[in-house]
Amino acid sequence: MIEPCAAKPSVTNSHLYQKLDRRAVEMKRATTFLACLLAASLSLQLVDAFTPSFIGRKTLLQQPQQPQYPFQHRPIHQSHEQMLSTTTLYAKKKSATAAPTKLQVKLLKPVPGTGQKGDVVHVTPAFYQNKLQPTRAATLISDEQVATEQSIKVAQVNEMNEKAQALANTLGADDFELIIQRKAGPDGQLFGGIGPKVVLTELQAVLKDDFLKSVKVKSLVDDEKKPLQGDIKHVGSFSATLELTKEITATFPVIVKAE
Repeated sequence: MIEPCAAKPSVTNSHLYQKLDRRAVEMKRATTFLACLLAASLSLQLVDAFTPSFIGRKTLLQQPQQPQYPFQHRPIHQSHEQMLSTTTLYAKKKSATAAPTKLQVKLLKPVPGTGQKGDVVHVTPAFYQNKLQPTRAATLISDEQVATEQSIKVAQVNEMNEKAQALANTLGADDFELIIQRKAGPDGQLFGGIGPKVVLTELQAVLKDDFLKSVKVKSLVDDEKKPLQGDIKHVGSFSATLELTKEITATFPVIVKAE
């Protein structure tokens, strides 16, 4: 019986298998090479994203960098006192910038809610231009003018006080008394009353002092030191108190006699 012979590999097939193996090895090497190139490219892109230049990239790779703060010029970690100081300075600058500039004016007439005639006040430019200036209720005044007016007022007050004190000394003298004569009945009742204006008129006729034109009678009392509710209506001894200034007063005797 004749046995079949075993098939022998063809030389052509063997050569084909060798070429396929070489192609597979080359493909594997090429894939590995491309993967390495891709990884290197991605690494360079990441470095470029965080480093502006090649020099910066080189420096970044060689030594560590301090953290950058693009939105602030001071470190994040500050002491509590530094933060409070910075906040206070910022608030002062902001308030100083926001505060409107005011004008210094002198009122020429009373202005409700602002002041009386002669007062020196500070107002906004809009209030001065829209209300005070058109009605001639105020005029601009400088610090030098204010100082000059104040010095003049002080001199006037001192002069007035000196005159008032001199008049008070005259009225308070032991030998001074104002004698007024009027017609009266048998019982001493006056035919006309004597009021504060009459007392001042008689006193000015005696002393001839113009300062008395600016004063007023504060009170009239009888010989029993009881305040009178009205005019003097009978003869007798009385006392009158003058208000020479807000701080200075003078009291003197008033003697009413029948003619």
